[in-house]
Amino acid sequence: MIKSNALFFVVLFLSLAIIPGFLIADQLPVKSSGELEFYFDTASFQSSLGNVYQEFYYQIPLEQLGFHEDQGQMVDSLQISVHLINESGKTVYQDTKIIPVVADMNQEISGRFLPDQFDLLCDPGTYQATLKIEELASHVQGKAGIKFTAPDFSKKQFSLSSVQFASEAQRDSTQSKFTKNGIRLLPNPARVYGNSLPMLIFYYEIYQKTDLSTSRDTFLVEYKILNSHNDVVRSLPQKLKKSQGQTSVEIGAISTAGLSDSTYKLLVKVTNQKSGQELSSEHSFTNIALTALPKKLSRVARIINSLTPQEFNLRIRQTKYIMTKAEYDLLKKMDDTGKRNYMIQFWDSHDPDLNTPENEFWLNYRTRIQVANSRFTTGYEKGWLTDRGRIMIKYGIPDEIGRHPLSQDSKPFEVWSYFRSKGLKFIFTDEEGFNQYRLIYTNDENEISDPQWREIIHYTP
Repeated sequence: MIKSNALFFVVLFLSLAIIPGFLIADQLPVKSSGELEFYFDTASFQSSLGNVYQEFYYQIPLEQLGFHEDQGQMVDSLQISVHLINESGKTVYQDTKIIPVVADMNQEISGRFLPDQFDLLCDPGTYQATLKIEELASHVQGKAGIKFTAPDFSKKQFSLSSVQFASEAQRDSTQSKFTKNGIRLLPNPARVYGNSLPMLIFYYEIYQKTDLSTSRDTFLVEYKILNSHNDVVRSLPQKLKKSQGQTSVEIGAISTAGLSDSTYKLLVKVTNQKSGQELSSEHSFTNIALTALPKKLSRVARIINSLTPQEFNLRIRQTKYIMTKAEYDLLKKMDDTGKRNYMIQFWDSHDPDLNTPENEFWLNYRTRIQVANSRFTTGYEKGWLTDRGRIMIKYGIPDEIGRHPLSQDSKPFEVWSYFRSKGLKFIFTDEEGFNQYRLIYTNDENEISDPQWREIIHYTP
């Protein structure tokens, strides 16, 4: 029942003073005992079958493993054993699986993790899960146990799932073990954030018994970070979320930049605006802000940090054209500090040559915006907001522009061709005669075409 494919995510391994043994879920996760160290966490979600979909997450630092070379790769094998007992001490699930671990020889293993997860369907009740991991070559092993309660969601009119802590979240249409409800979430079983992971990303679900045909419920959602004295040290603005039916999916992200080394609690509060019912939950995590040598900020970072809130919000909107929807959706959920850090990381990651003082990708993008504004600004909107401006910003100046002025047979239109960009073609027309050209046809699957574009251009007698 445990799926065997492994996925790697690079983070900085941090050693925490978490007491080995059994721990109640939704406090801090469990660190294993034994020679092989790993972290073990769990979260409960409502199953479509009426019982509980219990997810388990674990994370192993790769530097502990004794890899050997095989056909140009570094390989190892782990034996994963799971034992689940109920509150009466009866075994309700037991399984052992061997999984391969593969790493690229050209990548540094130190500081990298193997995150993995498996899931079980449970009836409501209290359980104890034990995870044992053994490296087969060396017989080095570690063991961790976690006690948890699988809630009976079916008895509640309005309820929340557990919160899953993640290191990454993005839209995903595949059916991998890390994907649920169209979102790929890399688990962070250690719940450790800080310099190496400055964004606290989390996922949970809102459940309500409702008739989809009549429900128009709206939720008021609040997020806060509390310190050990329950003082609010960070928060996001309240937001309204429309109900998605019986299950509503929510993803949040809060920057931990500037927080001191300590254990904190994430406070999640959801209020049903229609009924007035309020639910809240607290979930512990650890922040470690490692003291590092001062890092010289890039020129882009200095510019972003100097922008006023209004200027910065404009830059975010202008960057939307080259971000994926998942990146942009995640960015919108962050606080101001998180957004600036995210934008700096985004632009720095696209710098084509780190040996030069300038970020050529950034400069080229800003130049395209300036060109779009100078060529396409009208009395109605800035050039970068127009359809022609958007395409020029995304793809640059076309290789060929065919301009067709107003005639007896057709409205003014332009045909843009990009021979070096997969043969892309874009057709714009000025329907009203006010120099407001609208995109009506393209072979770019990321843009929308009007199926009646020929009729739009040509006059009908």
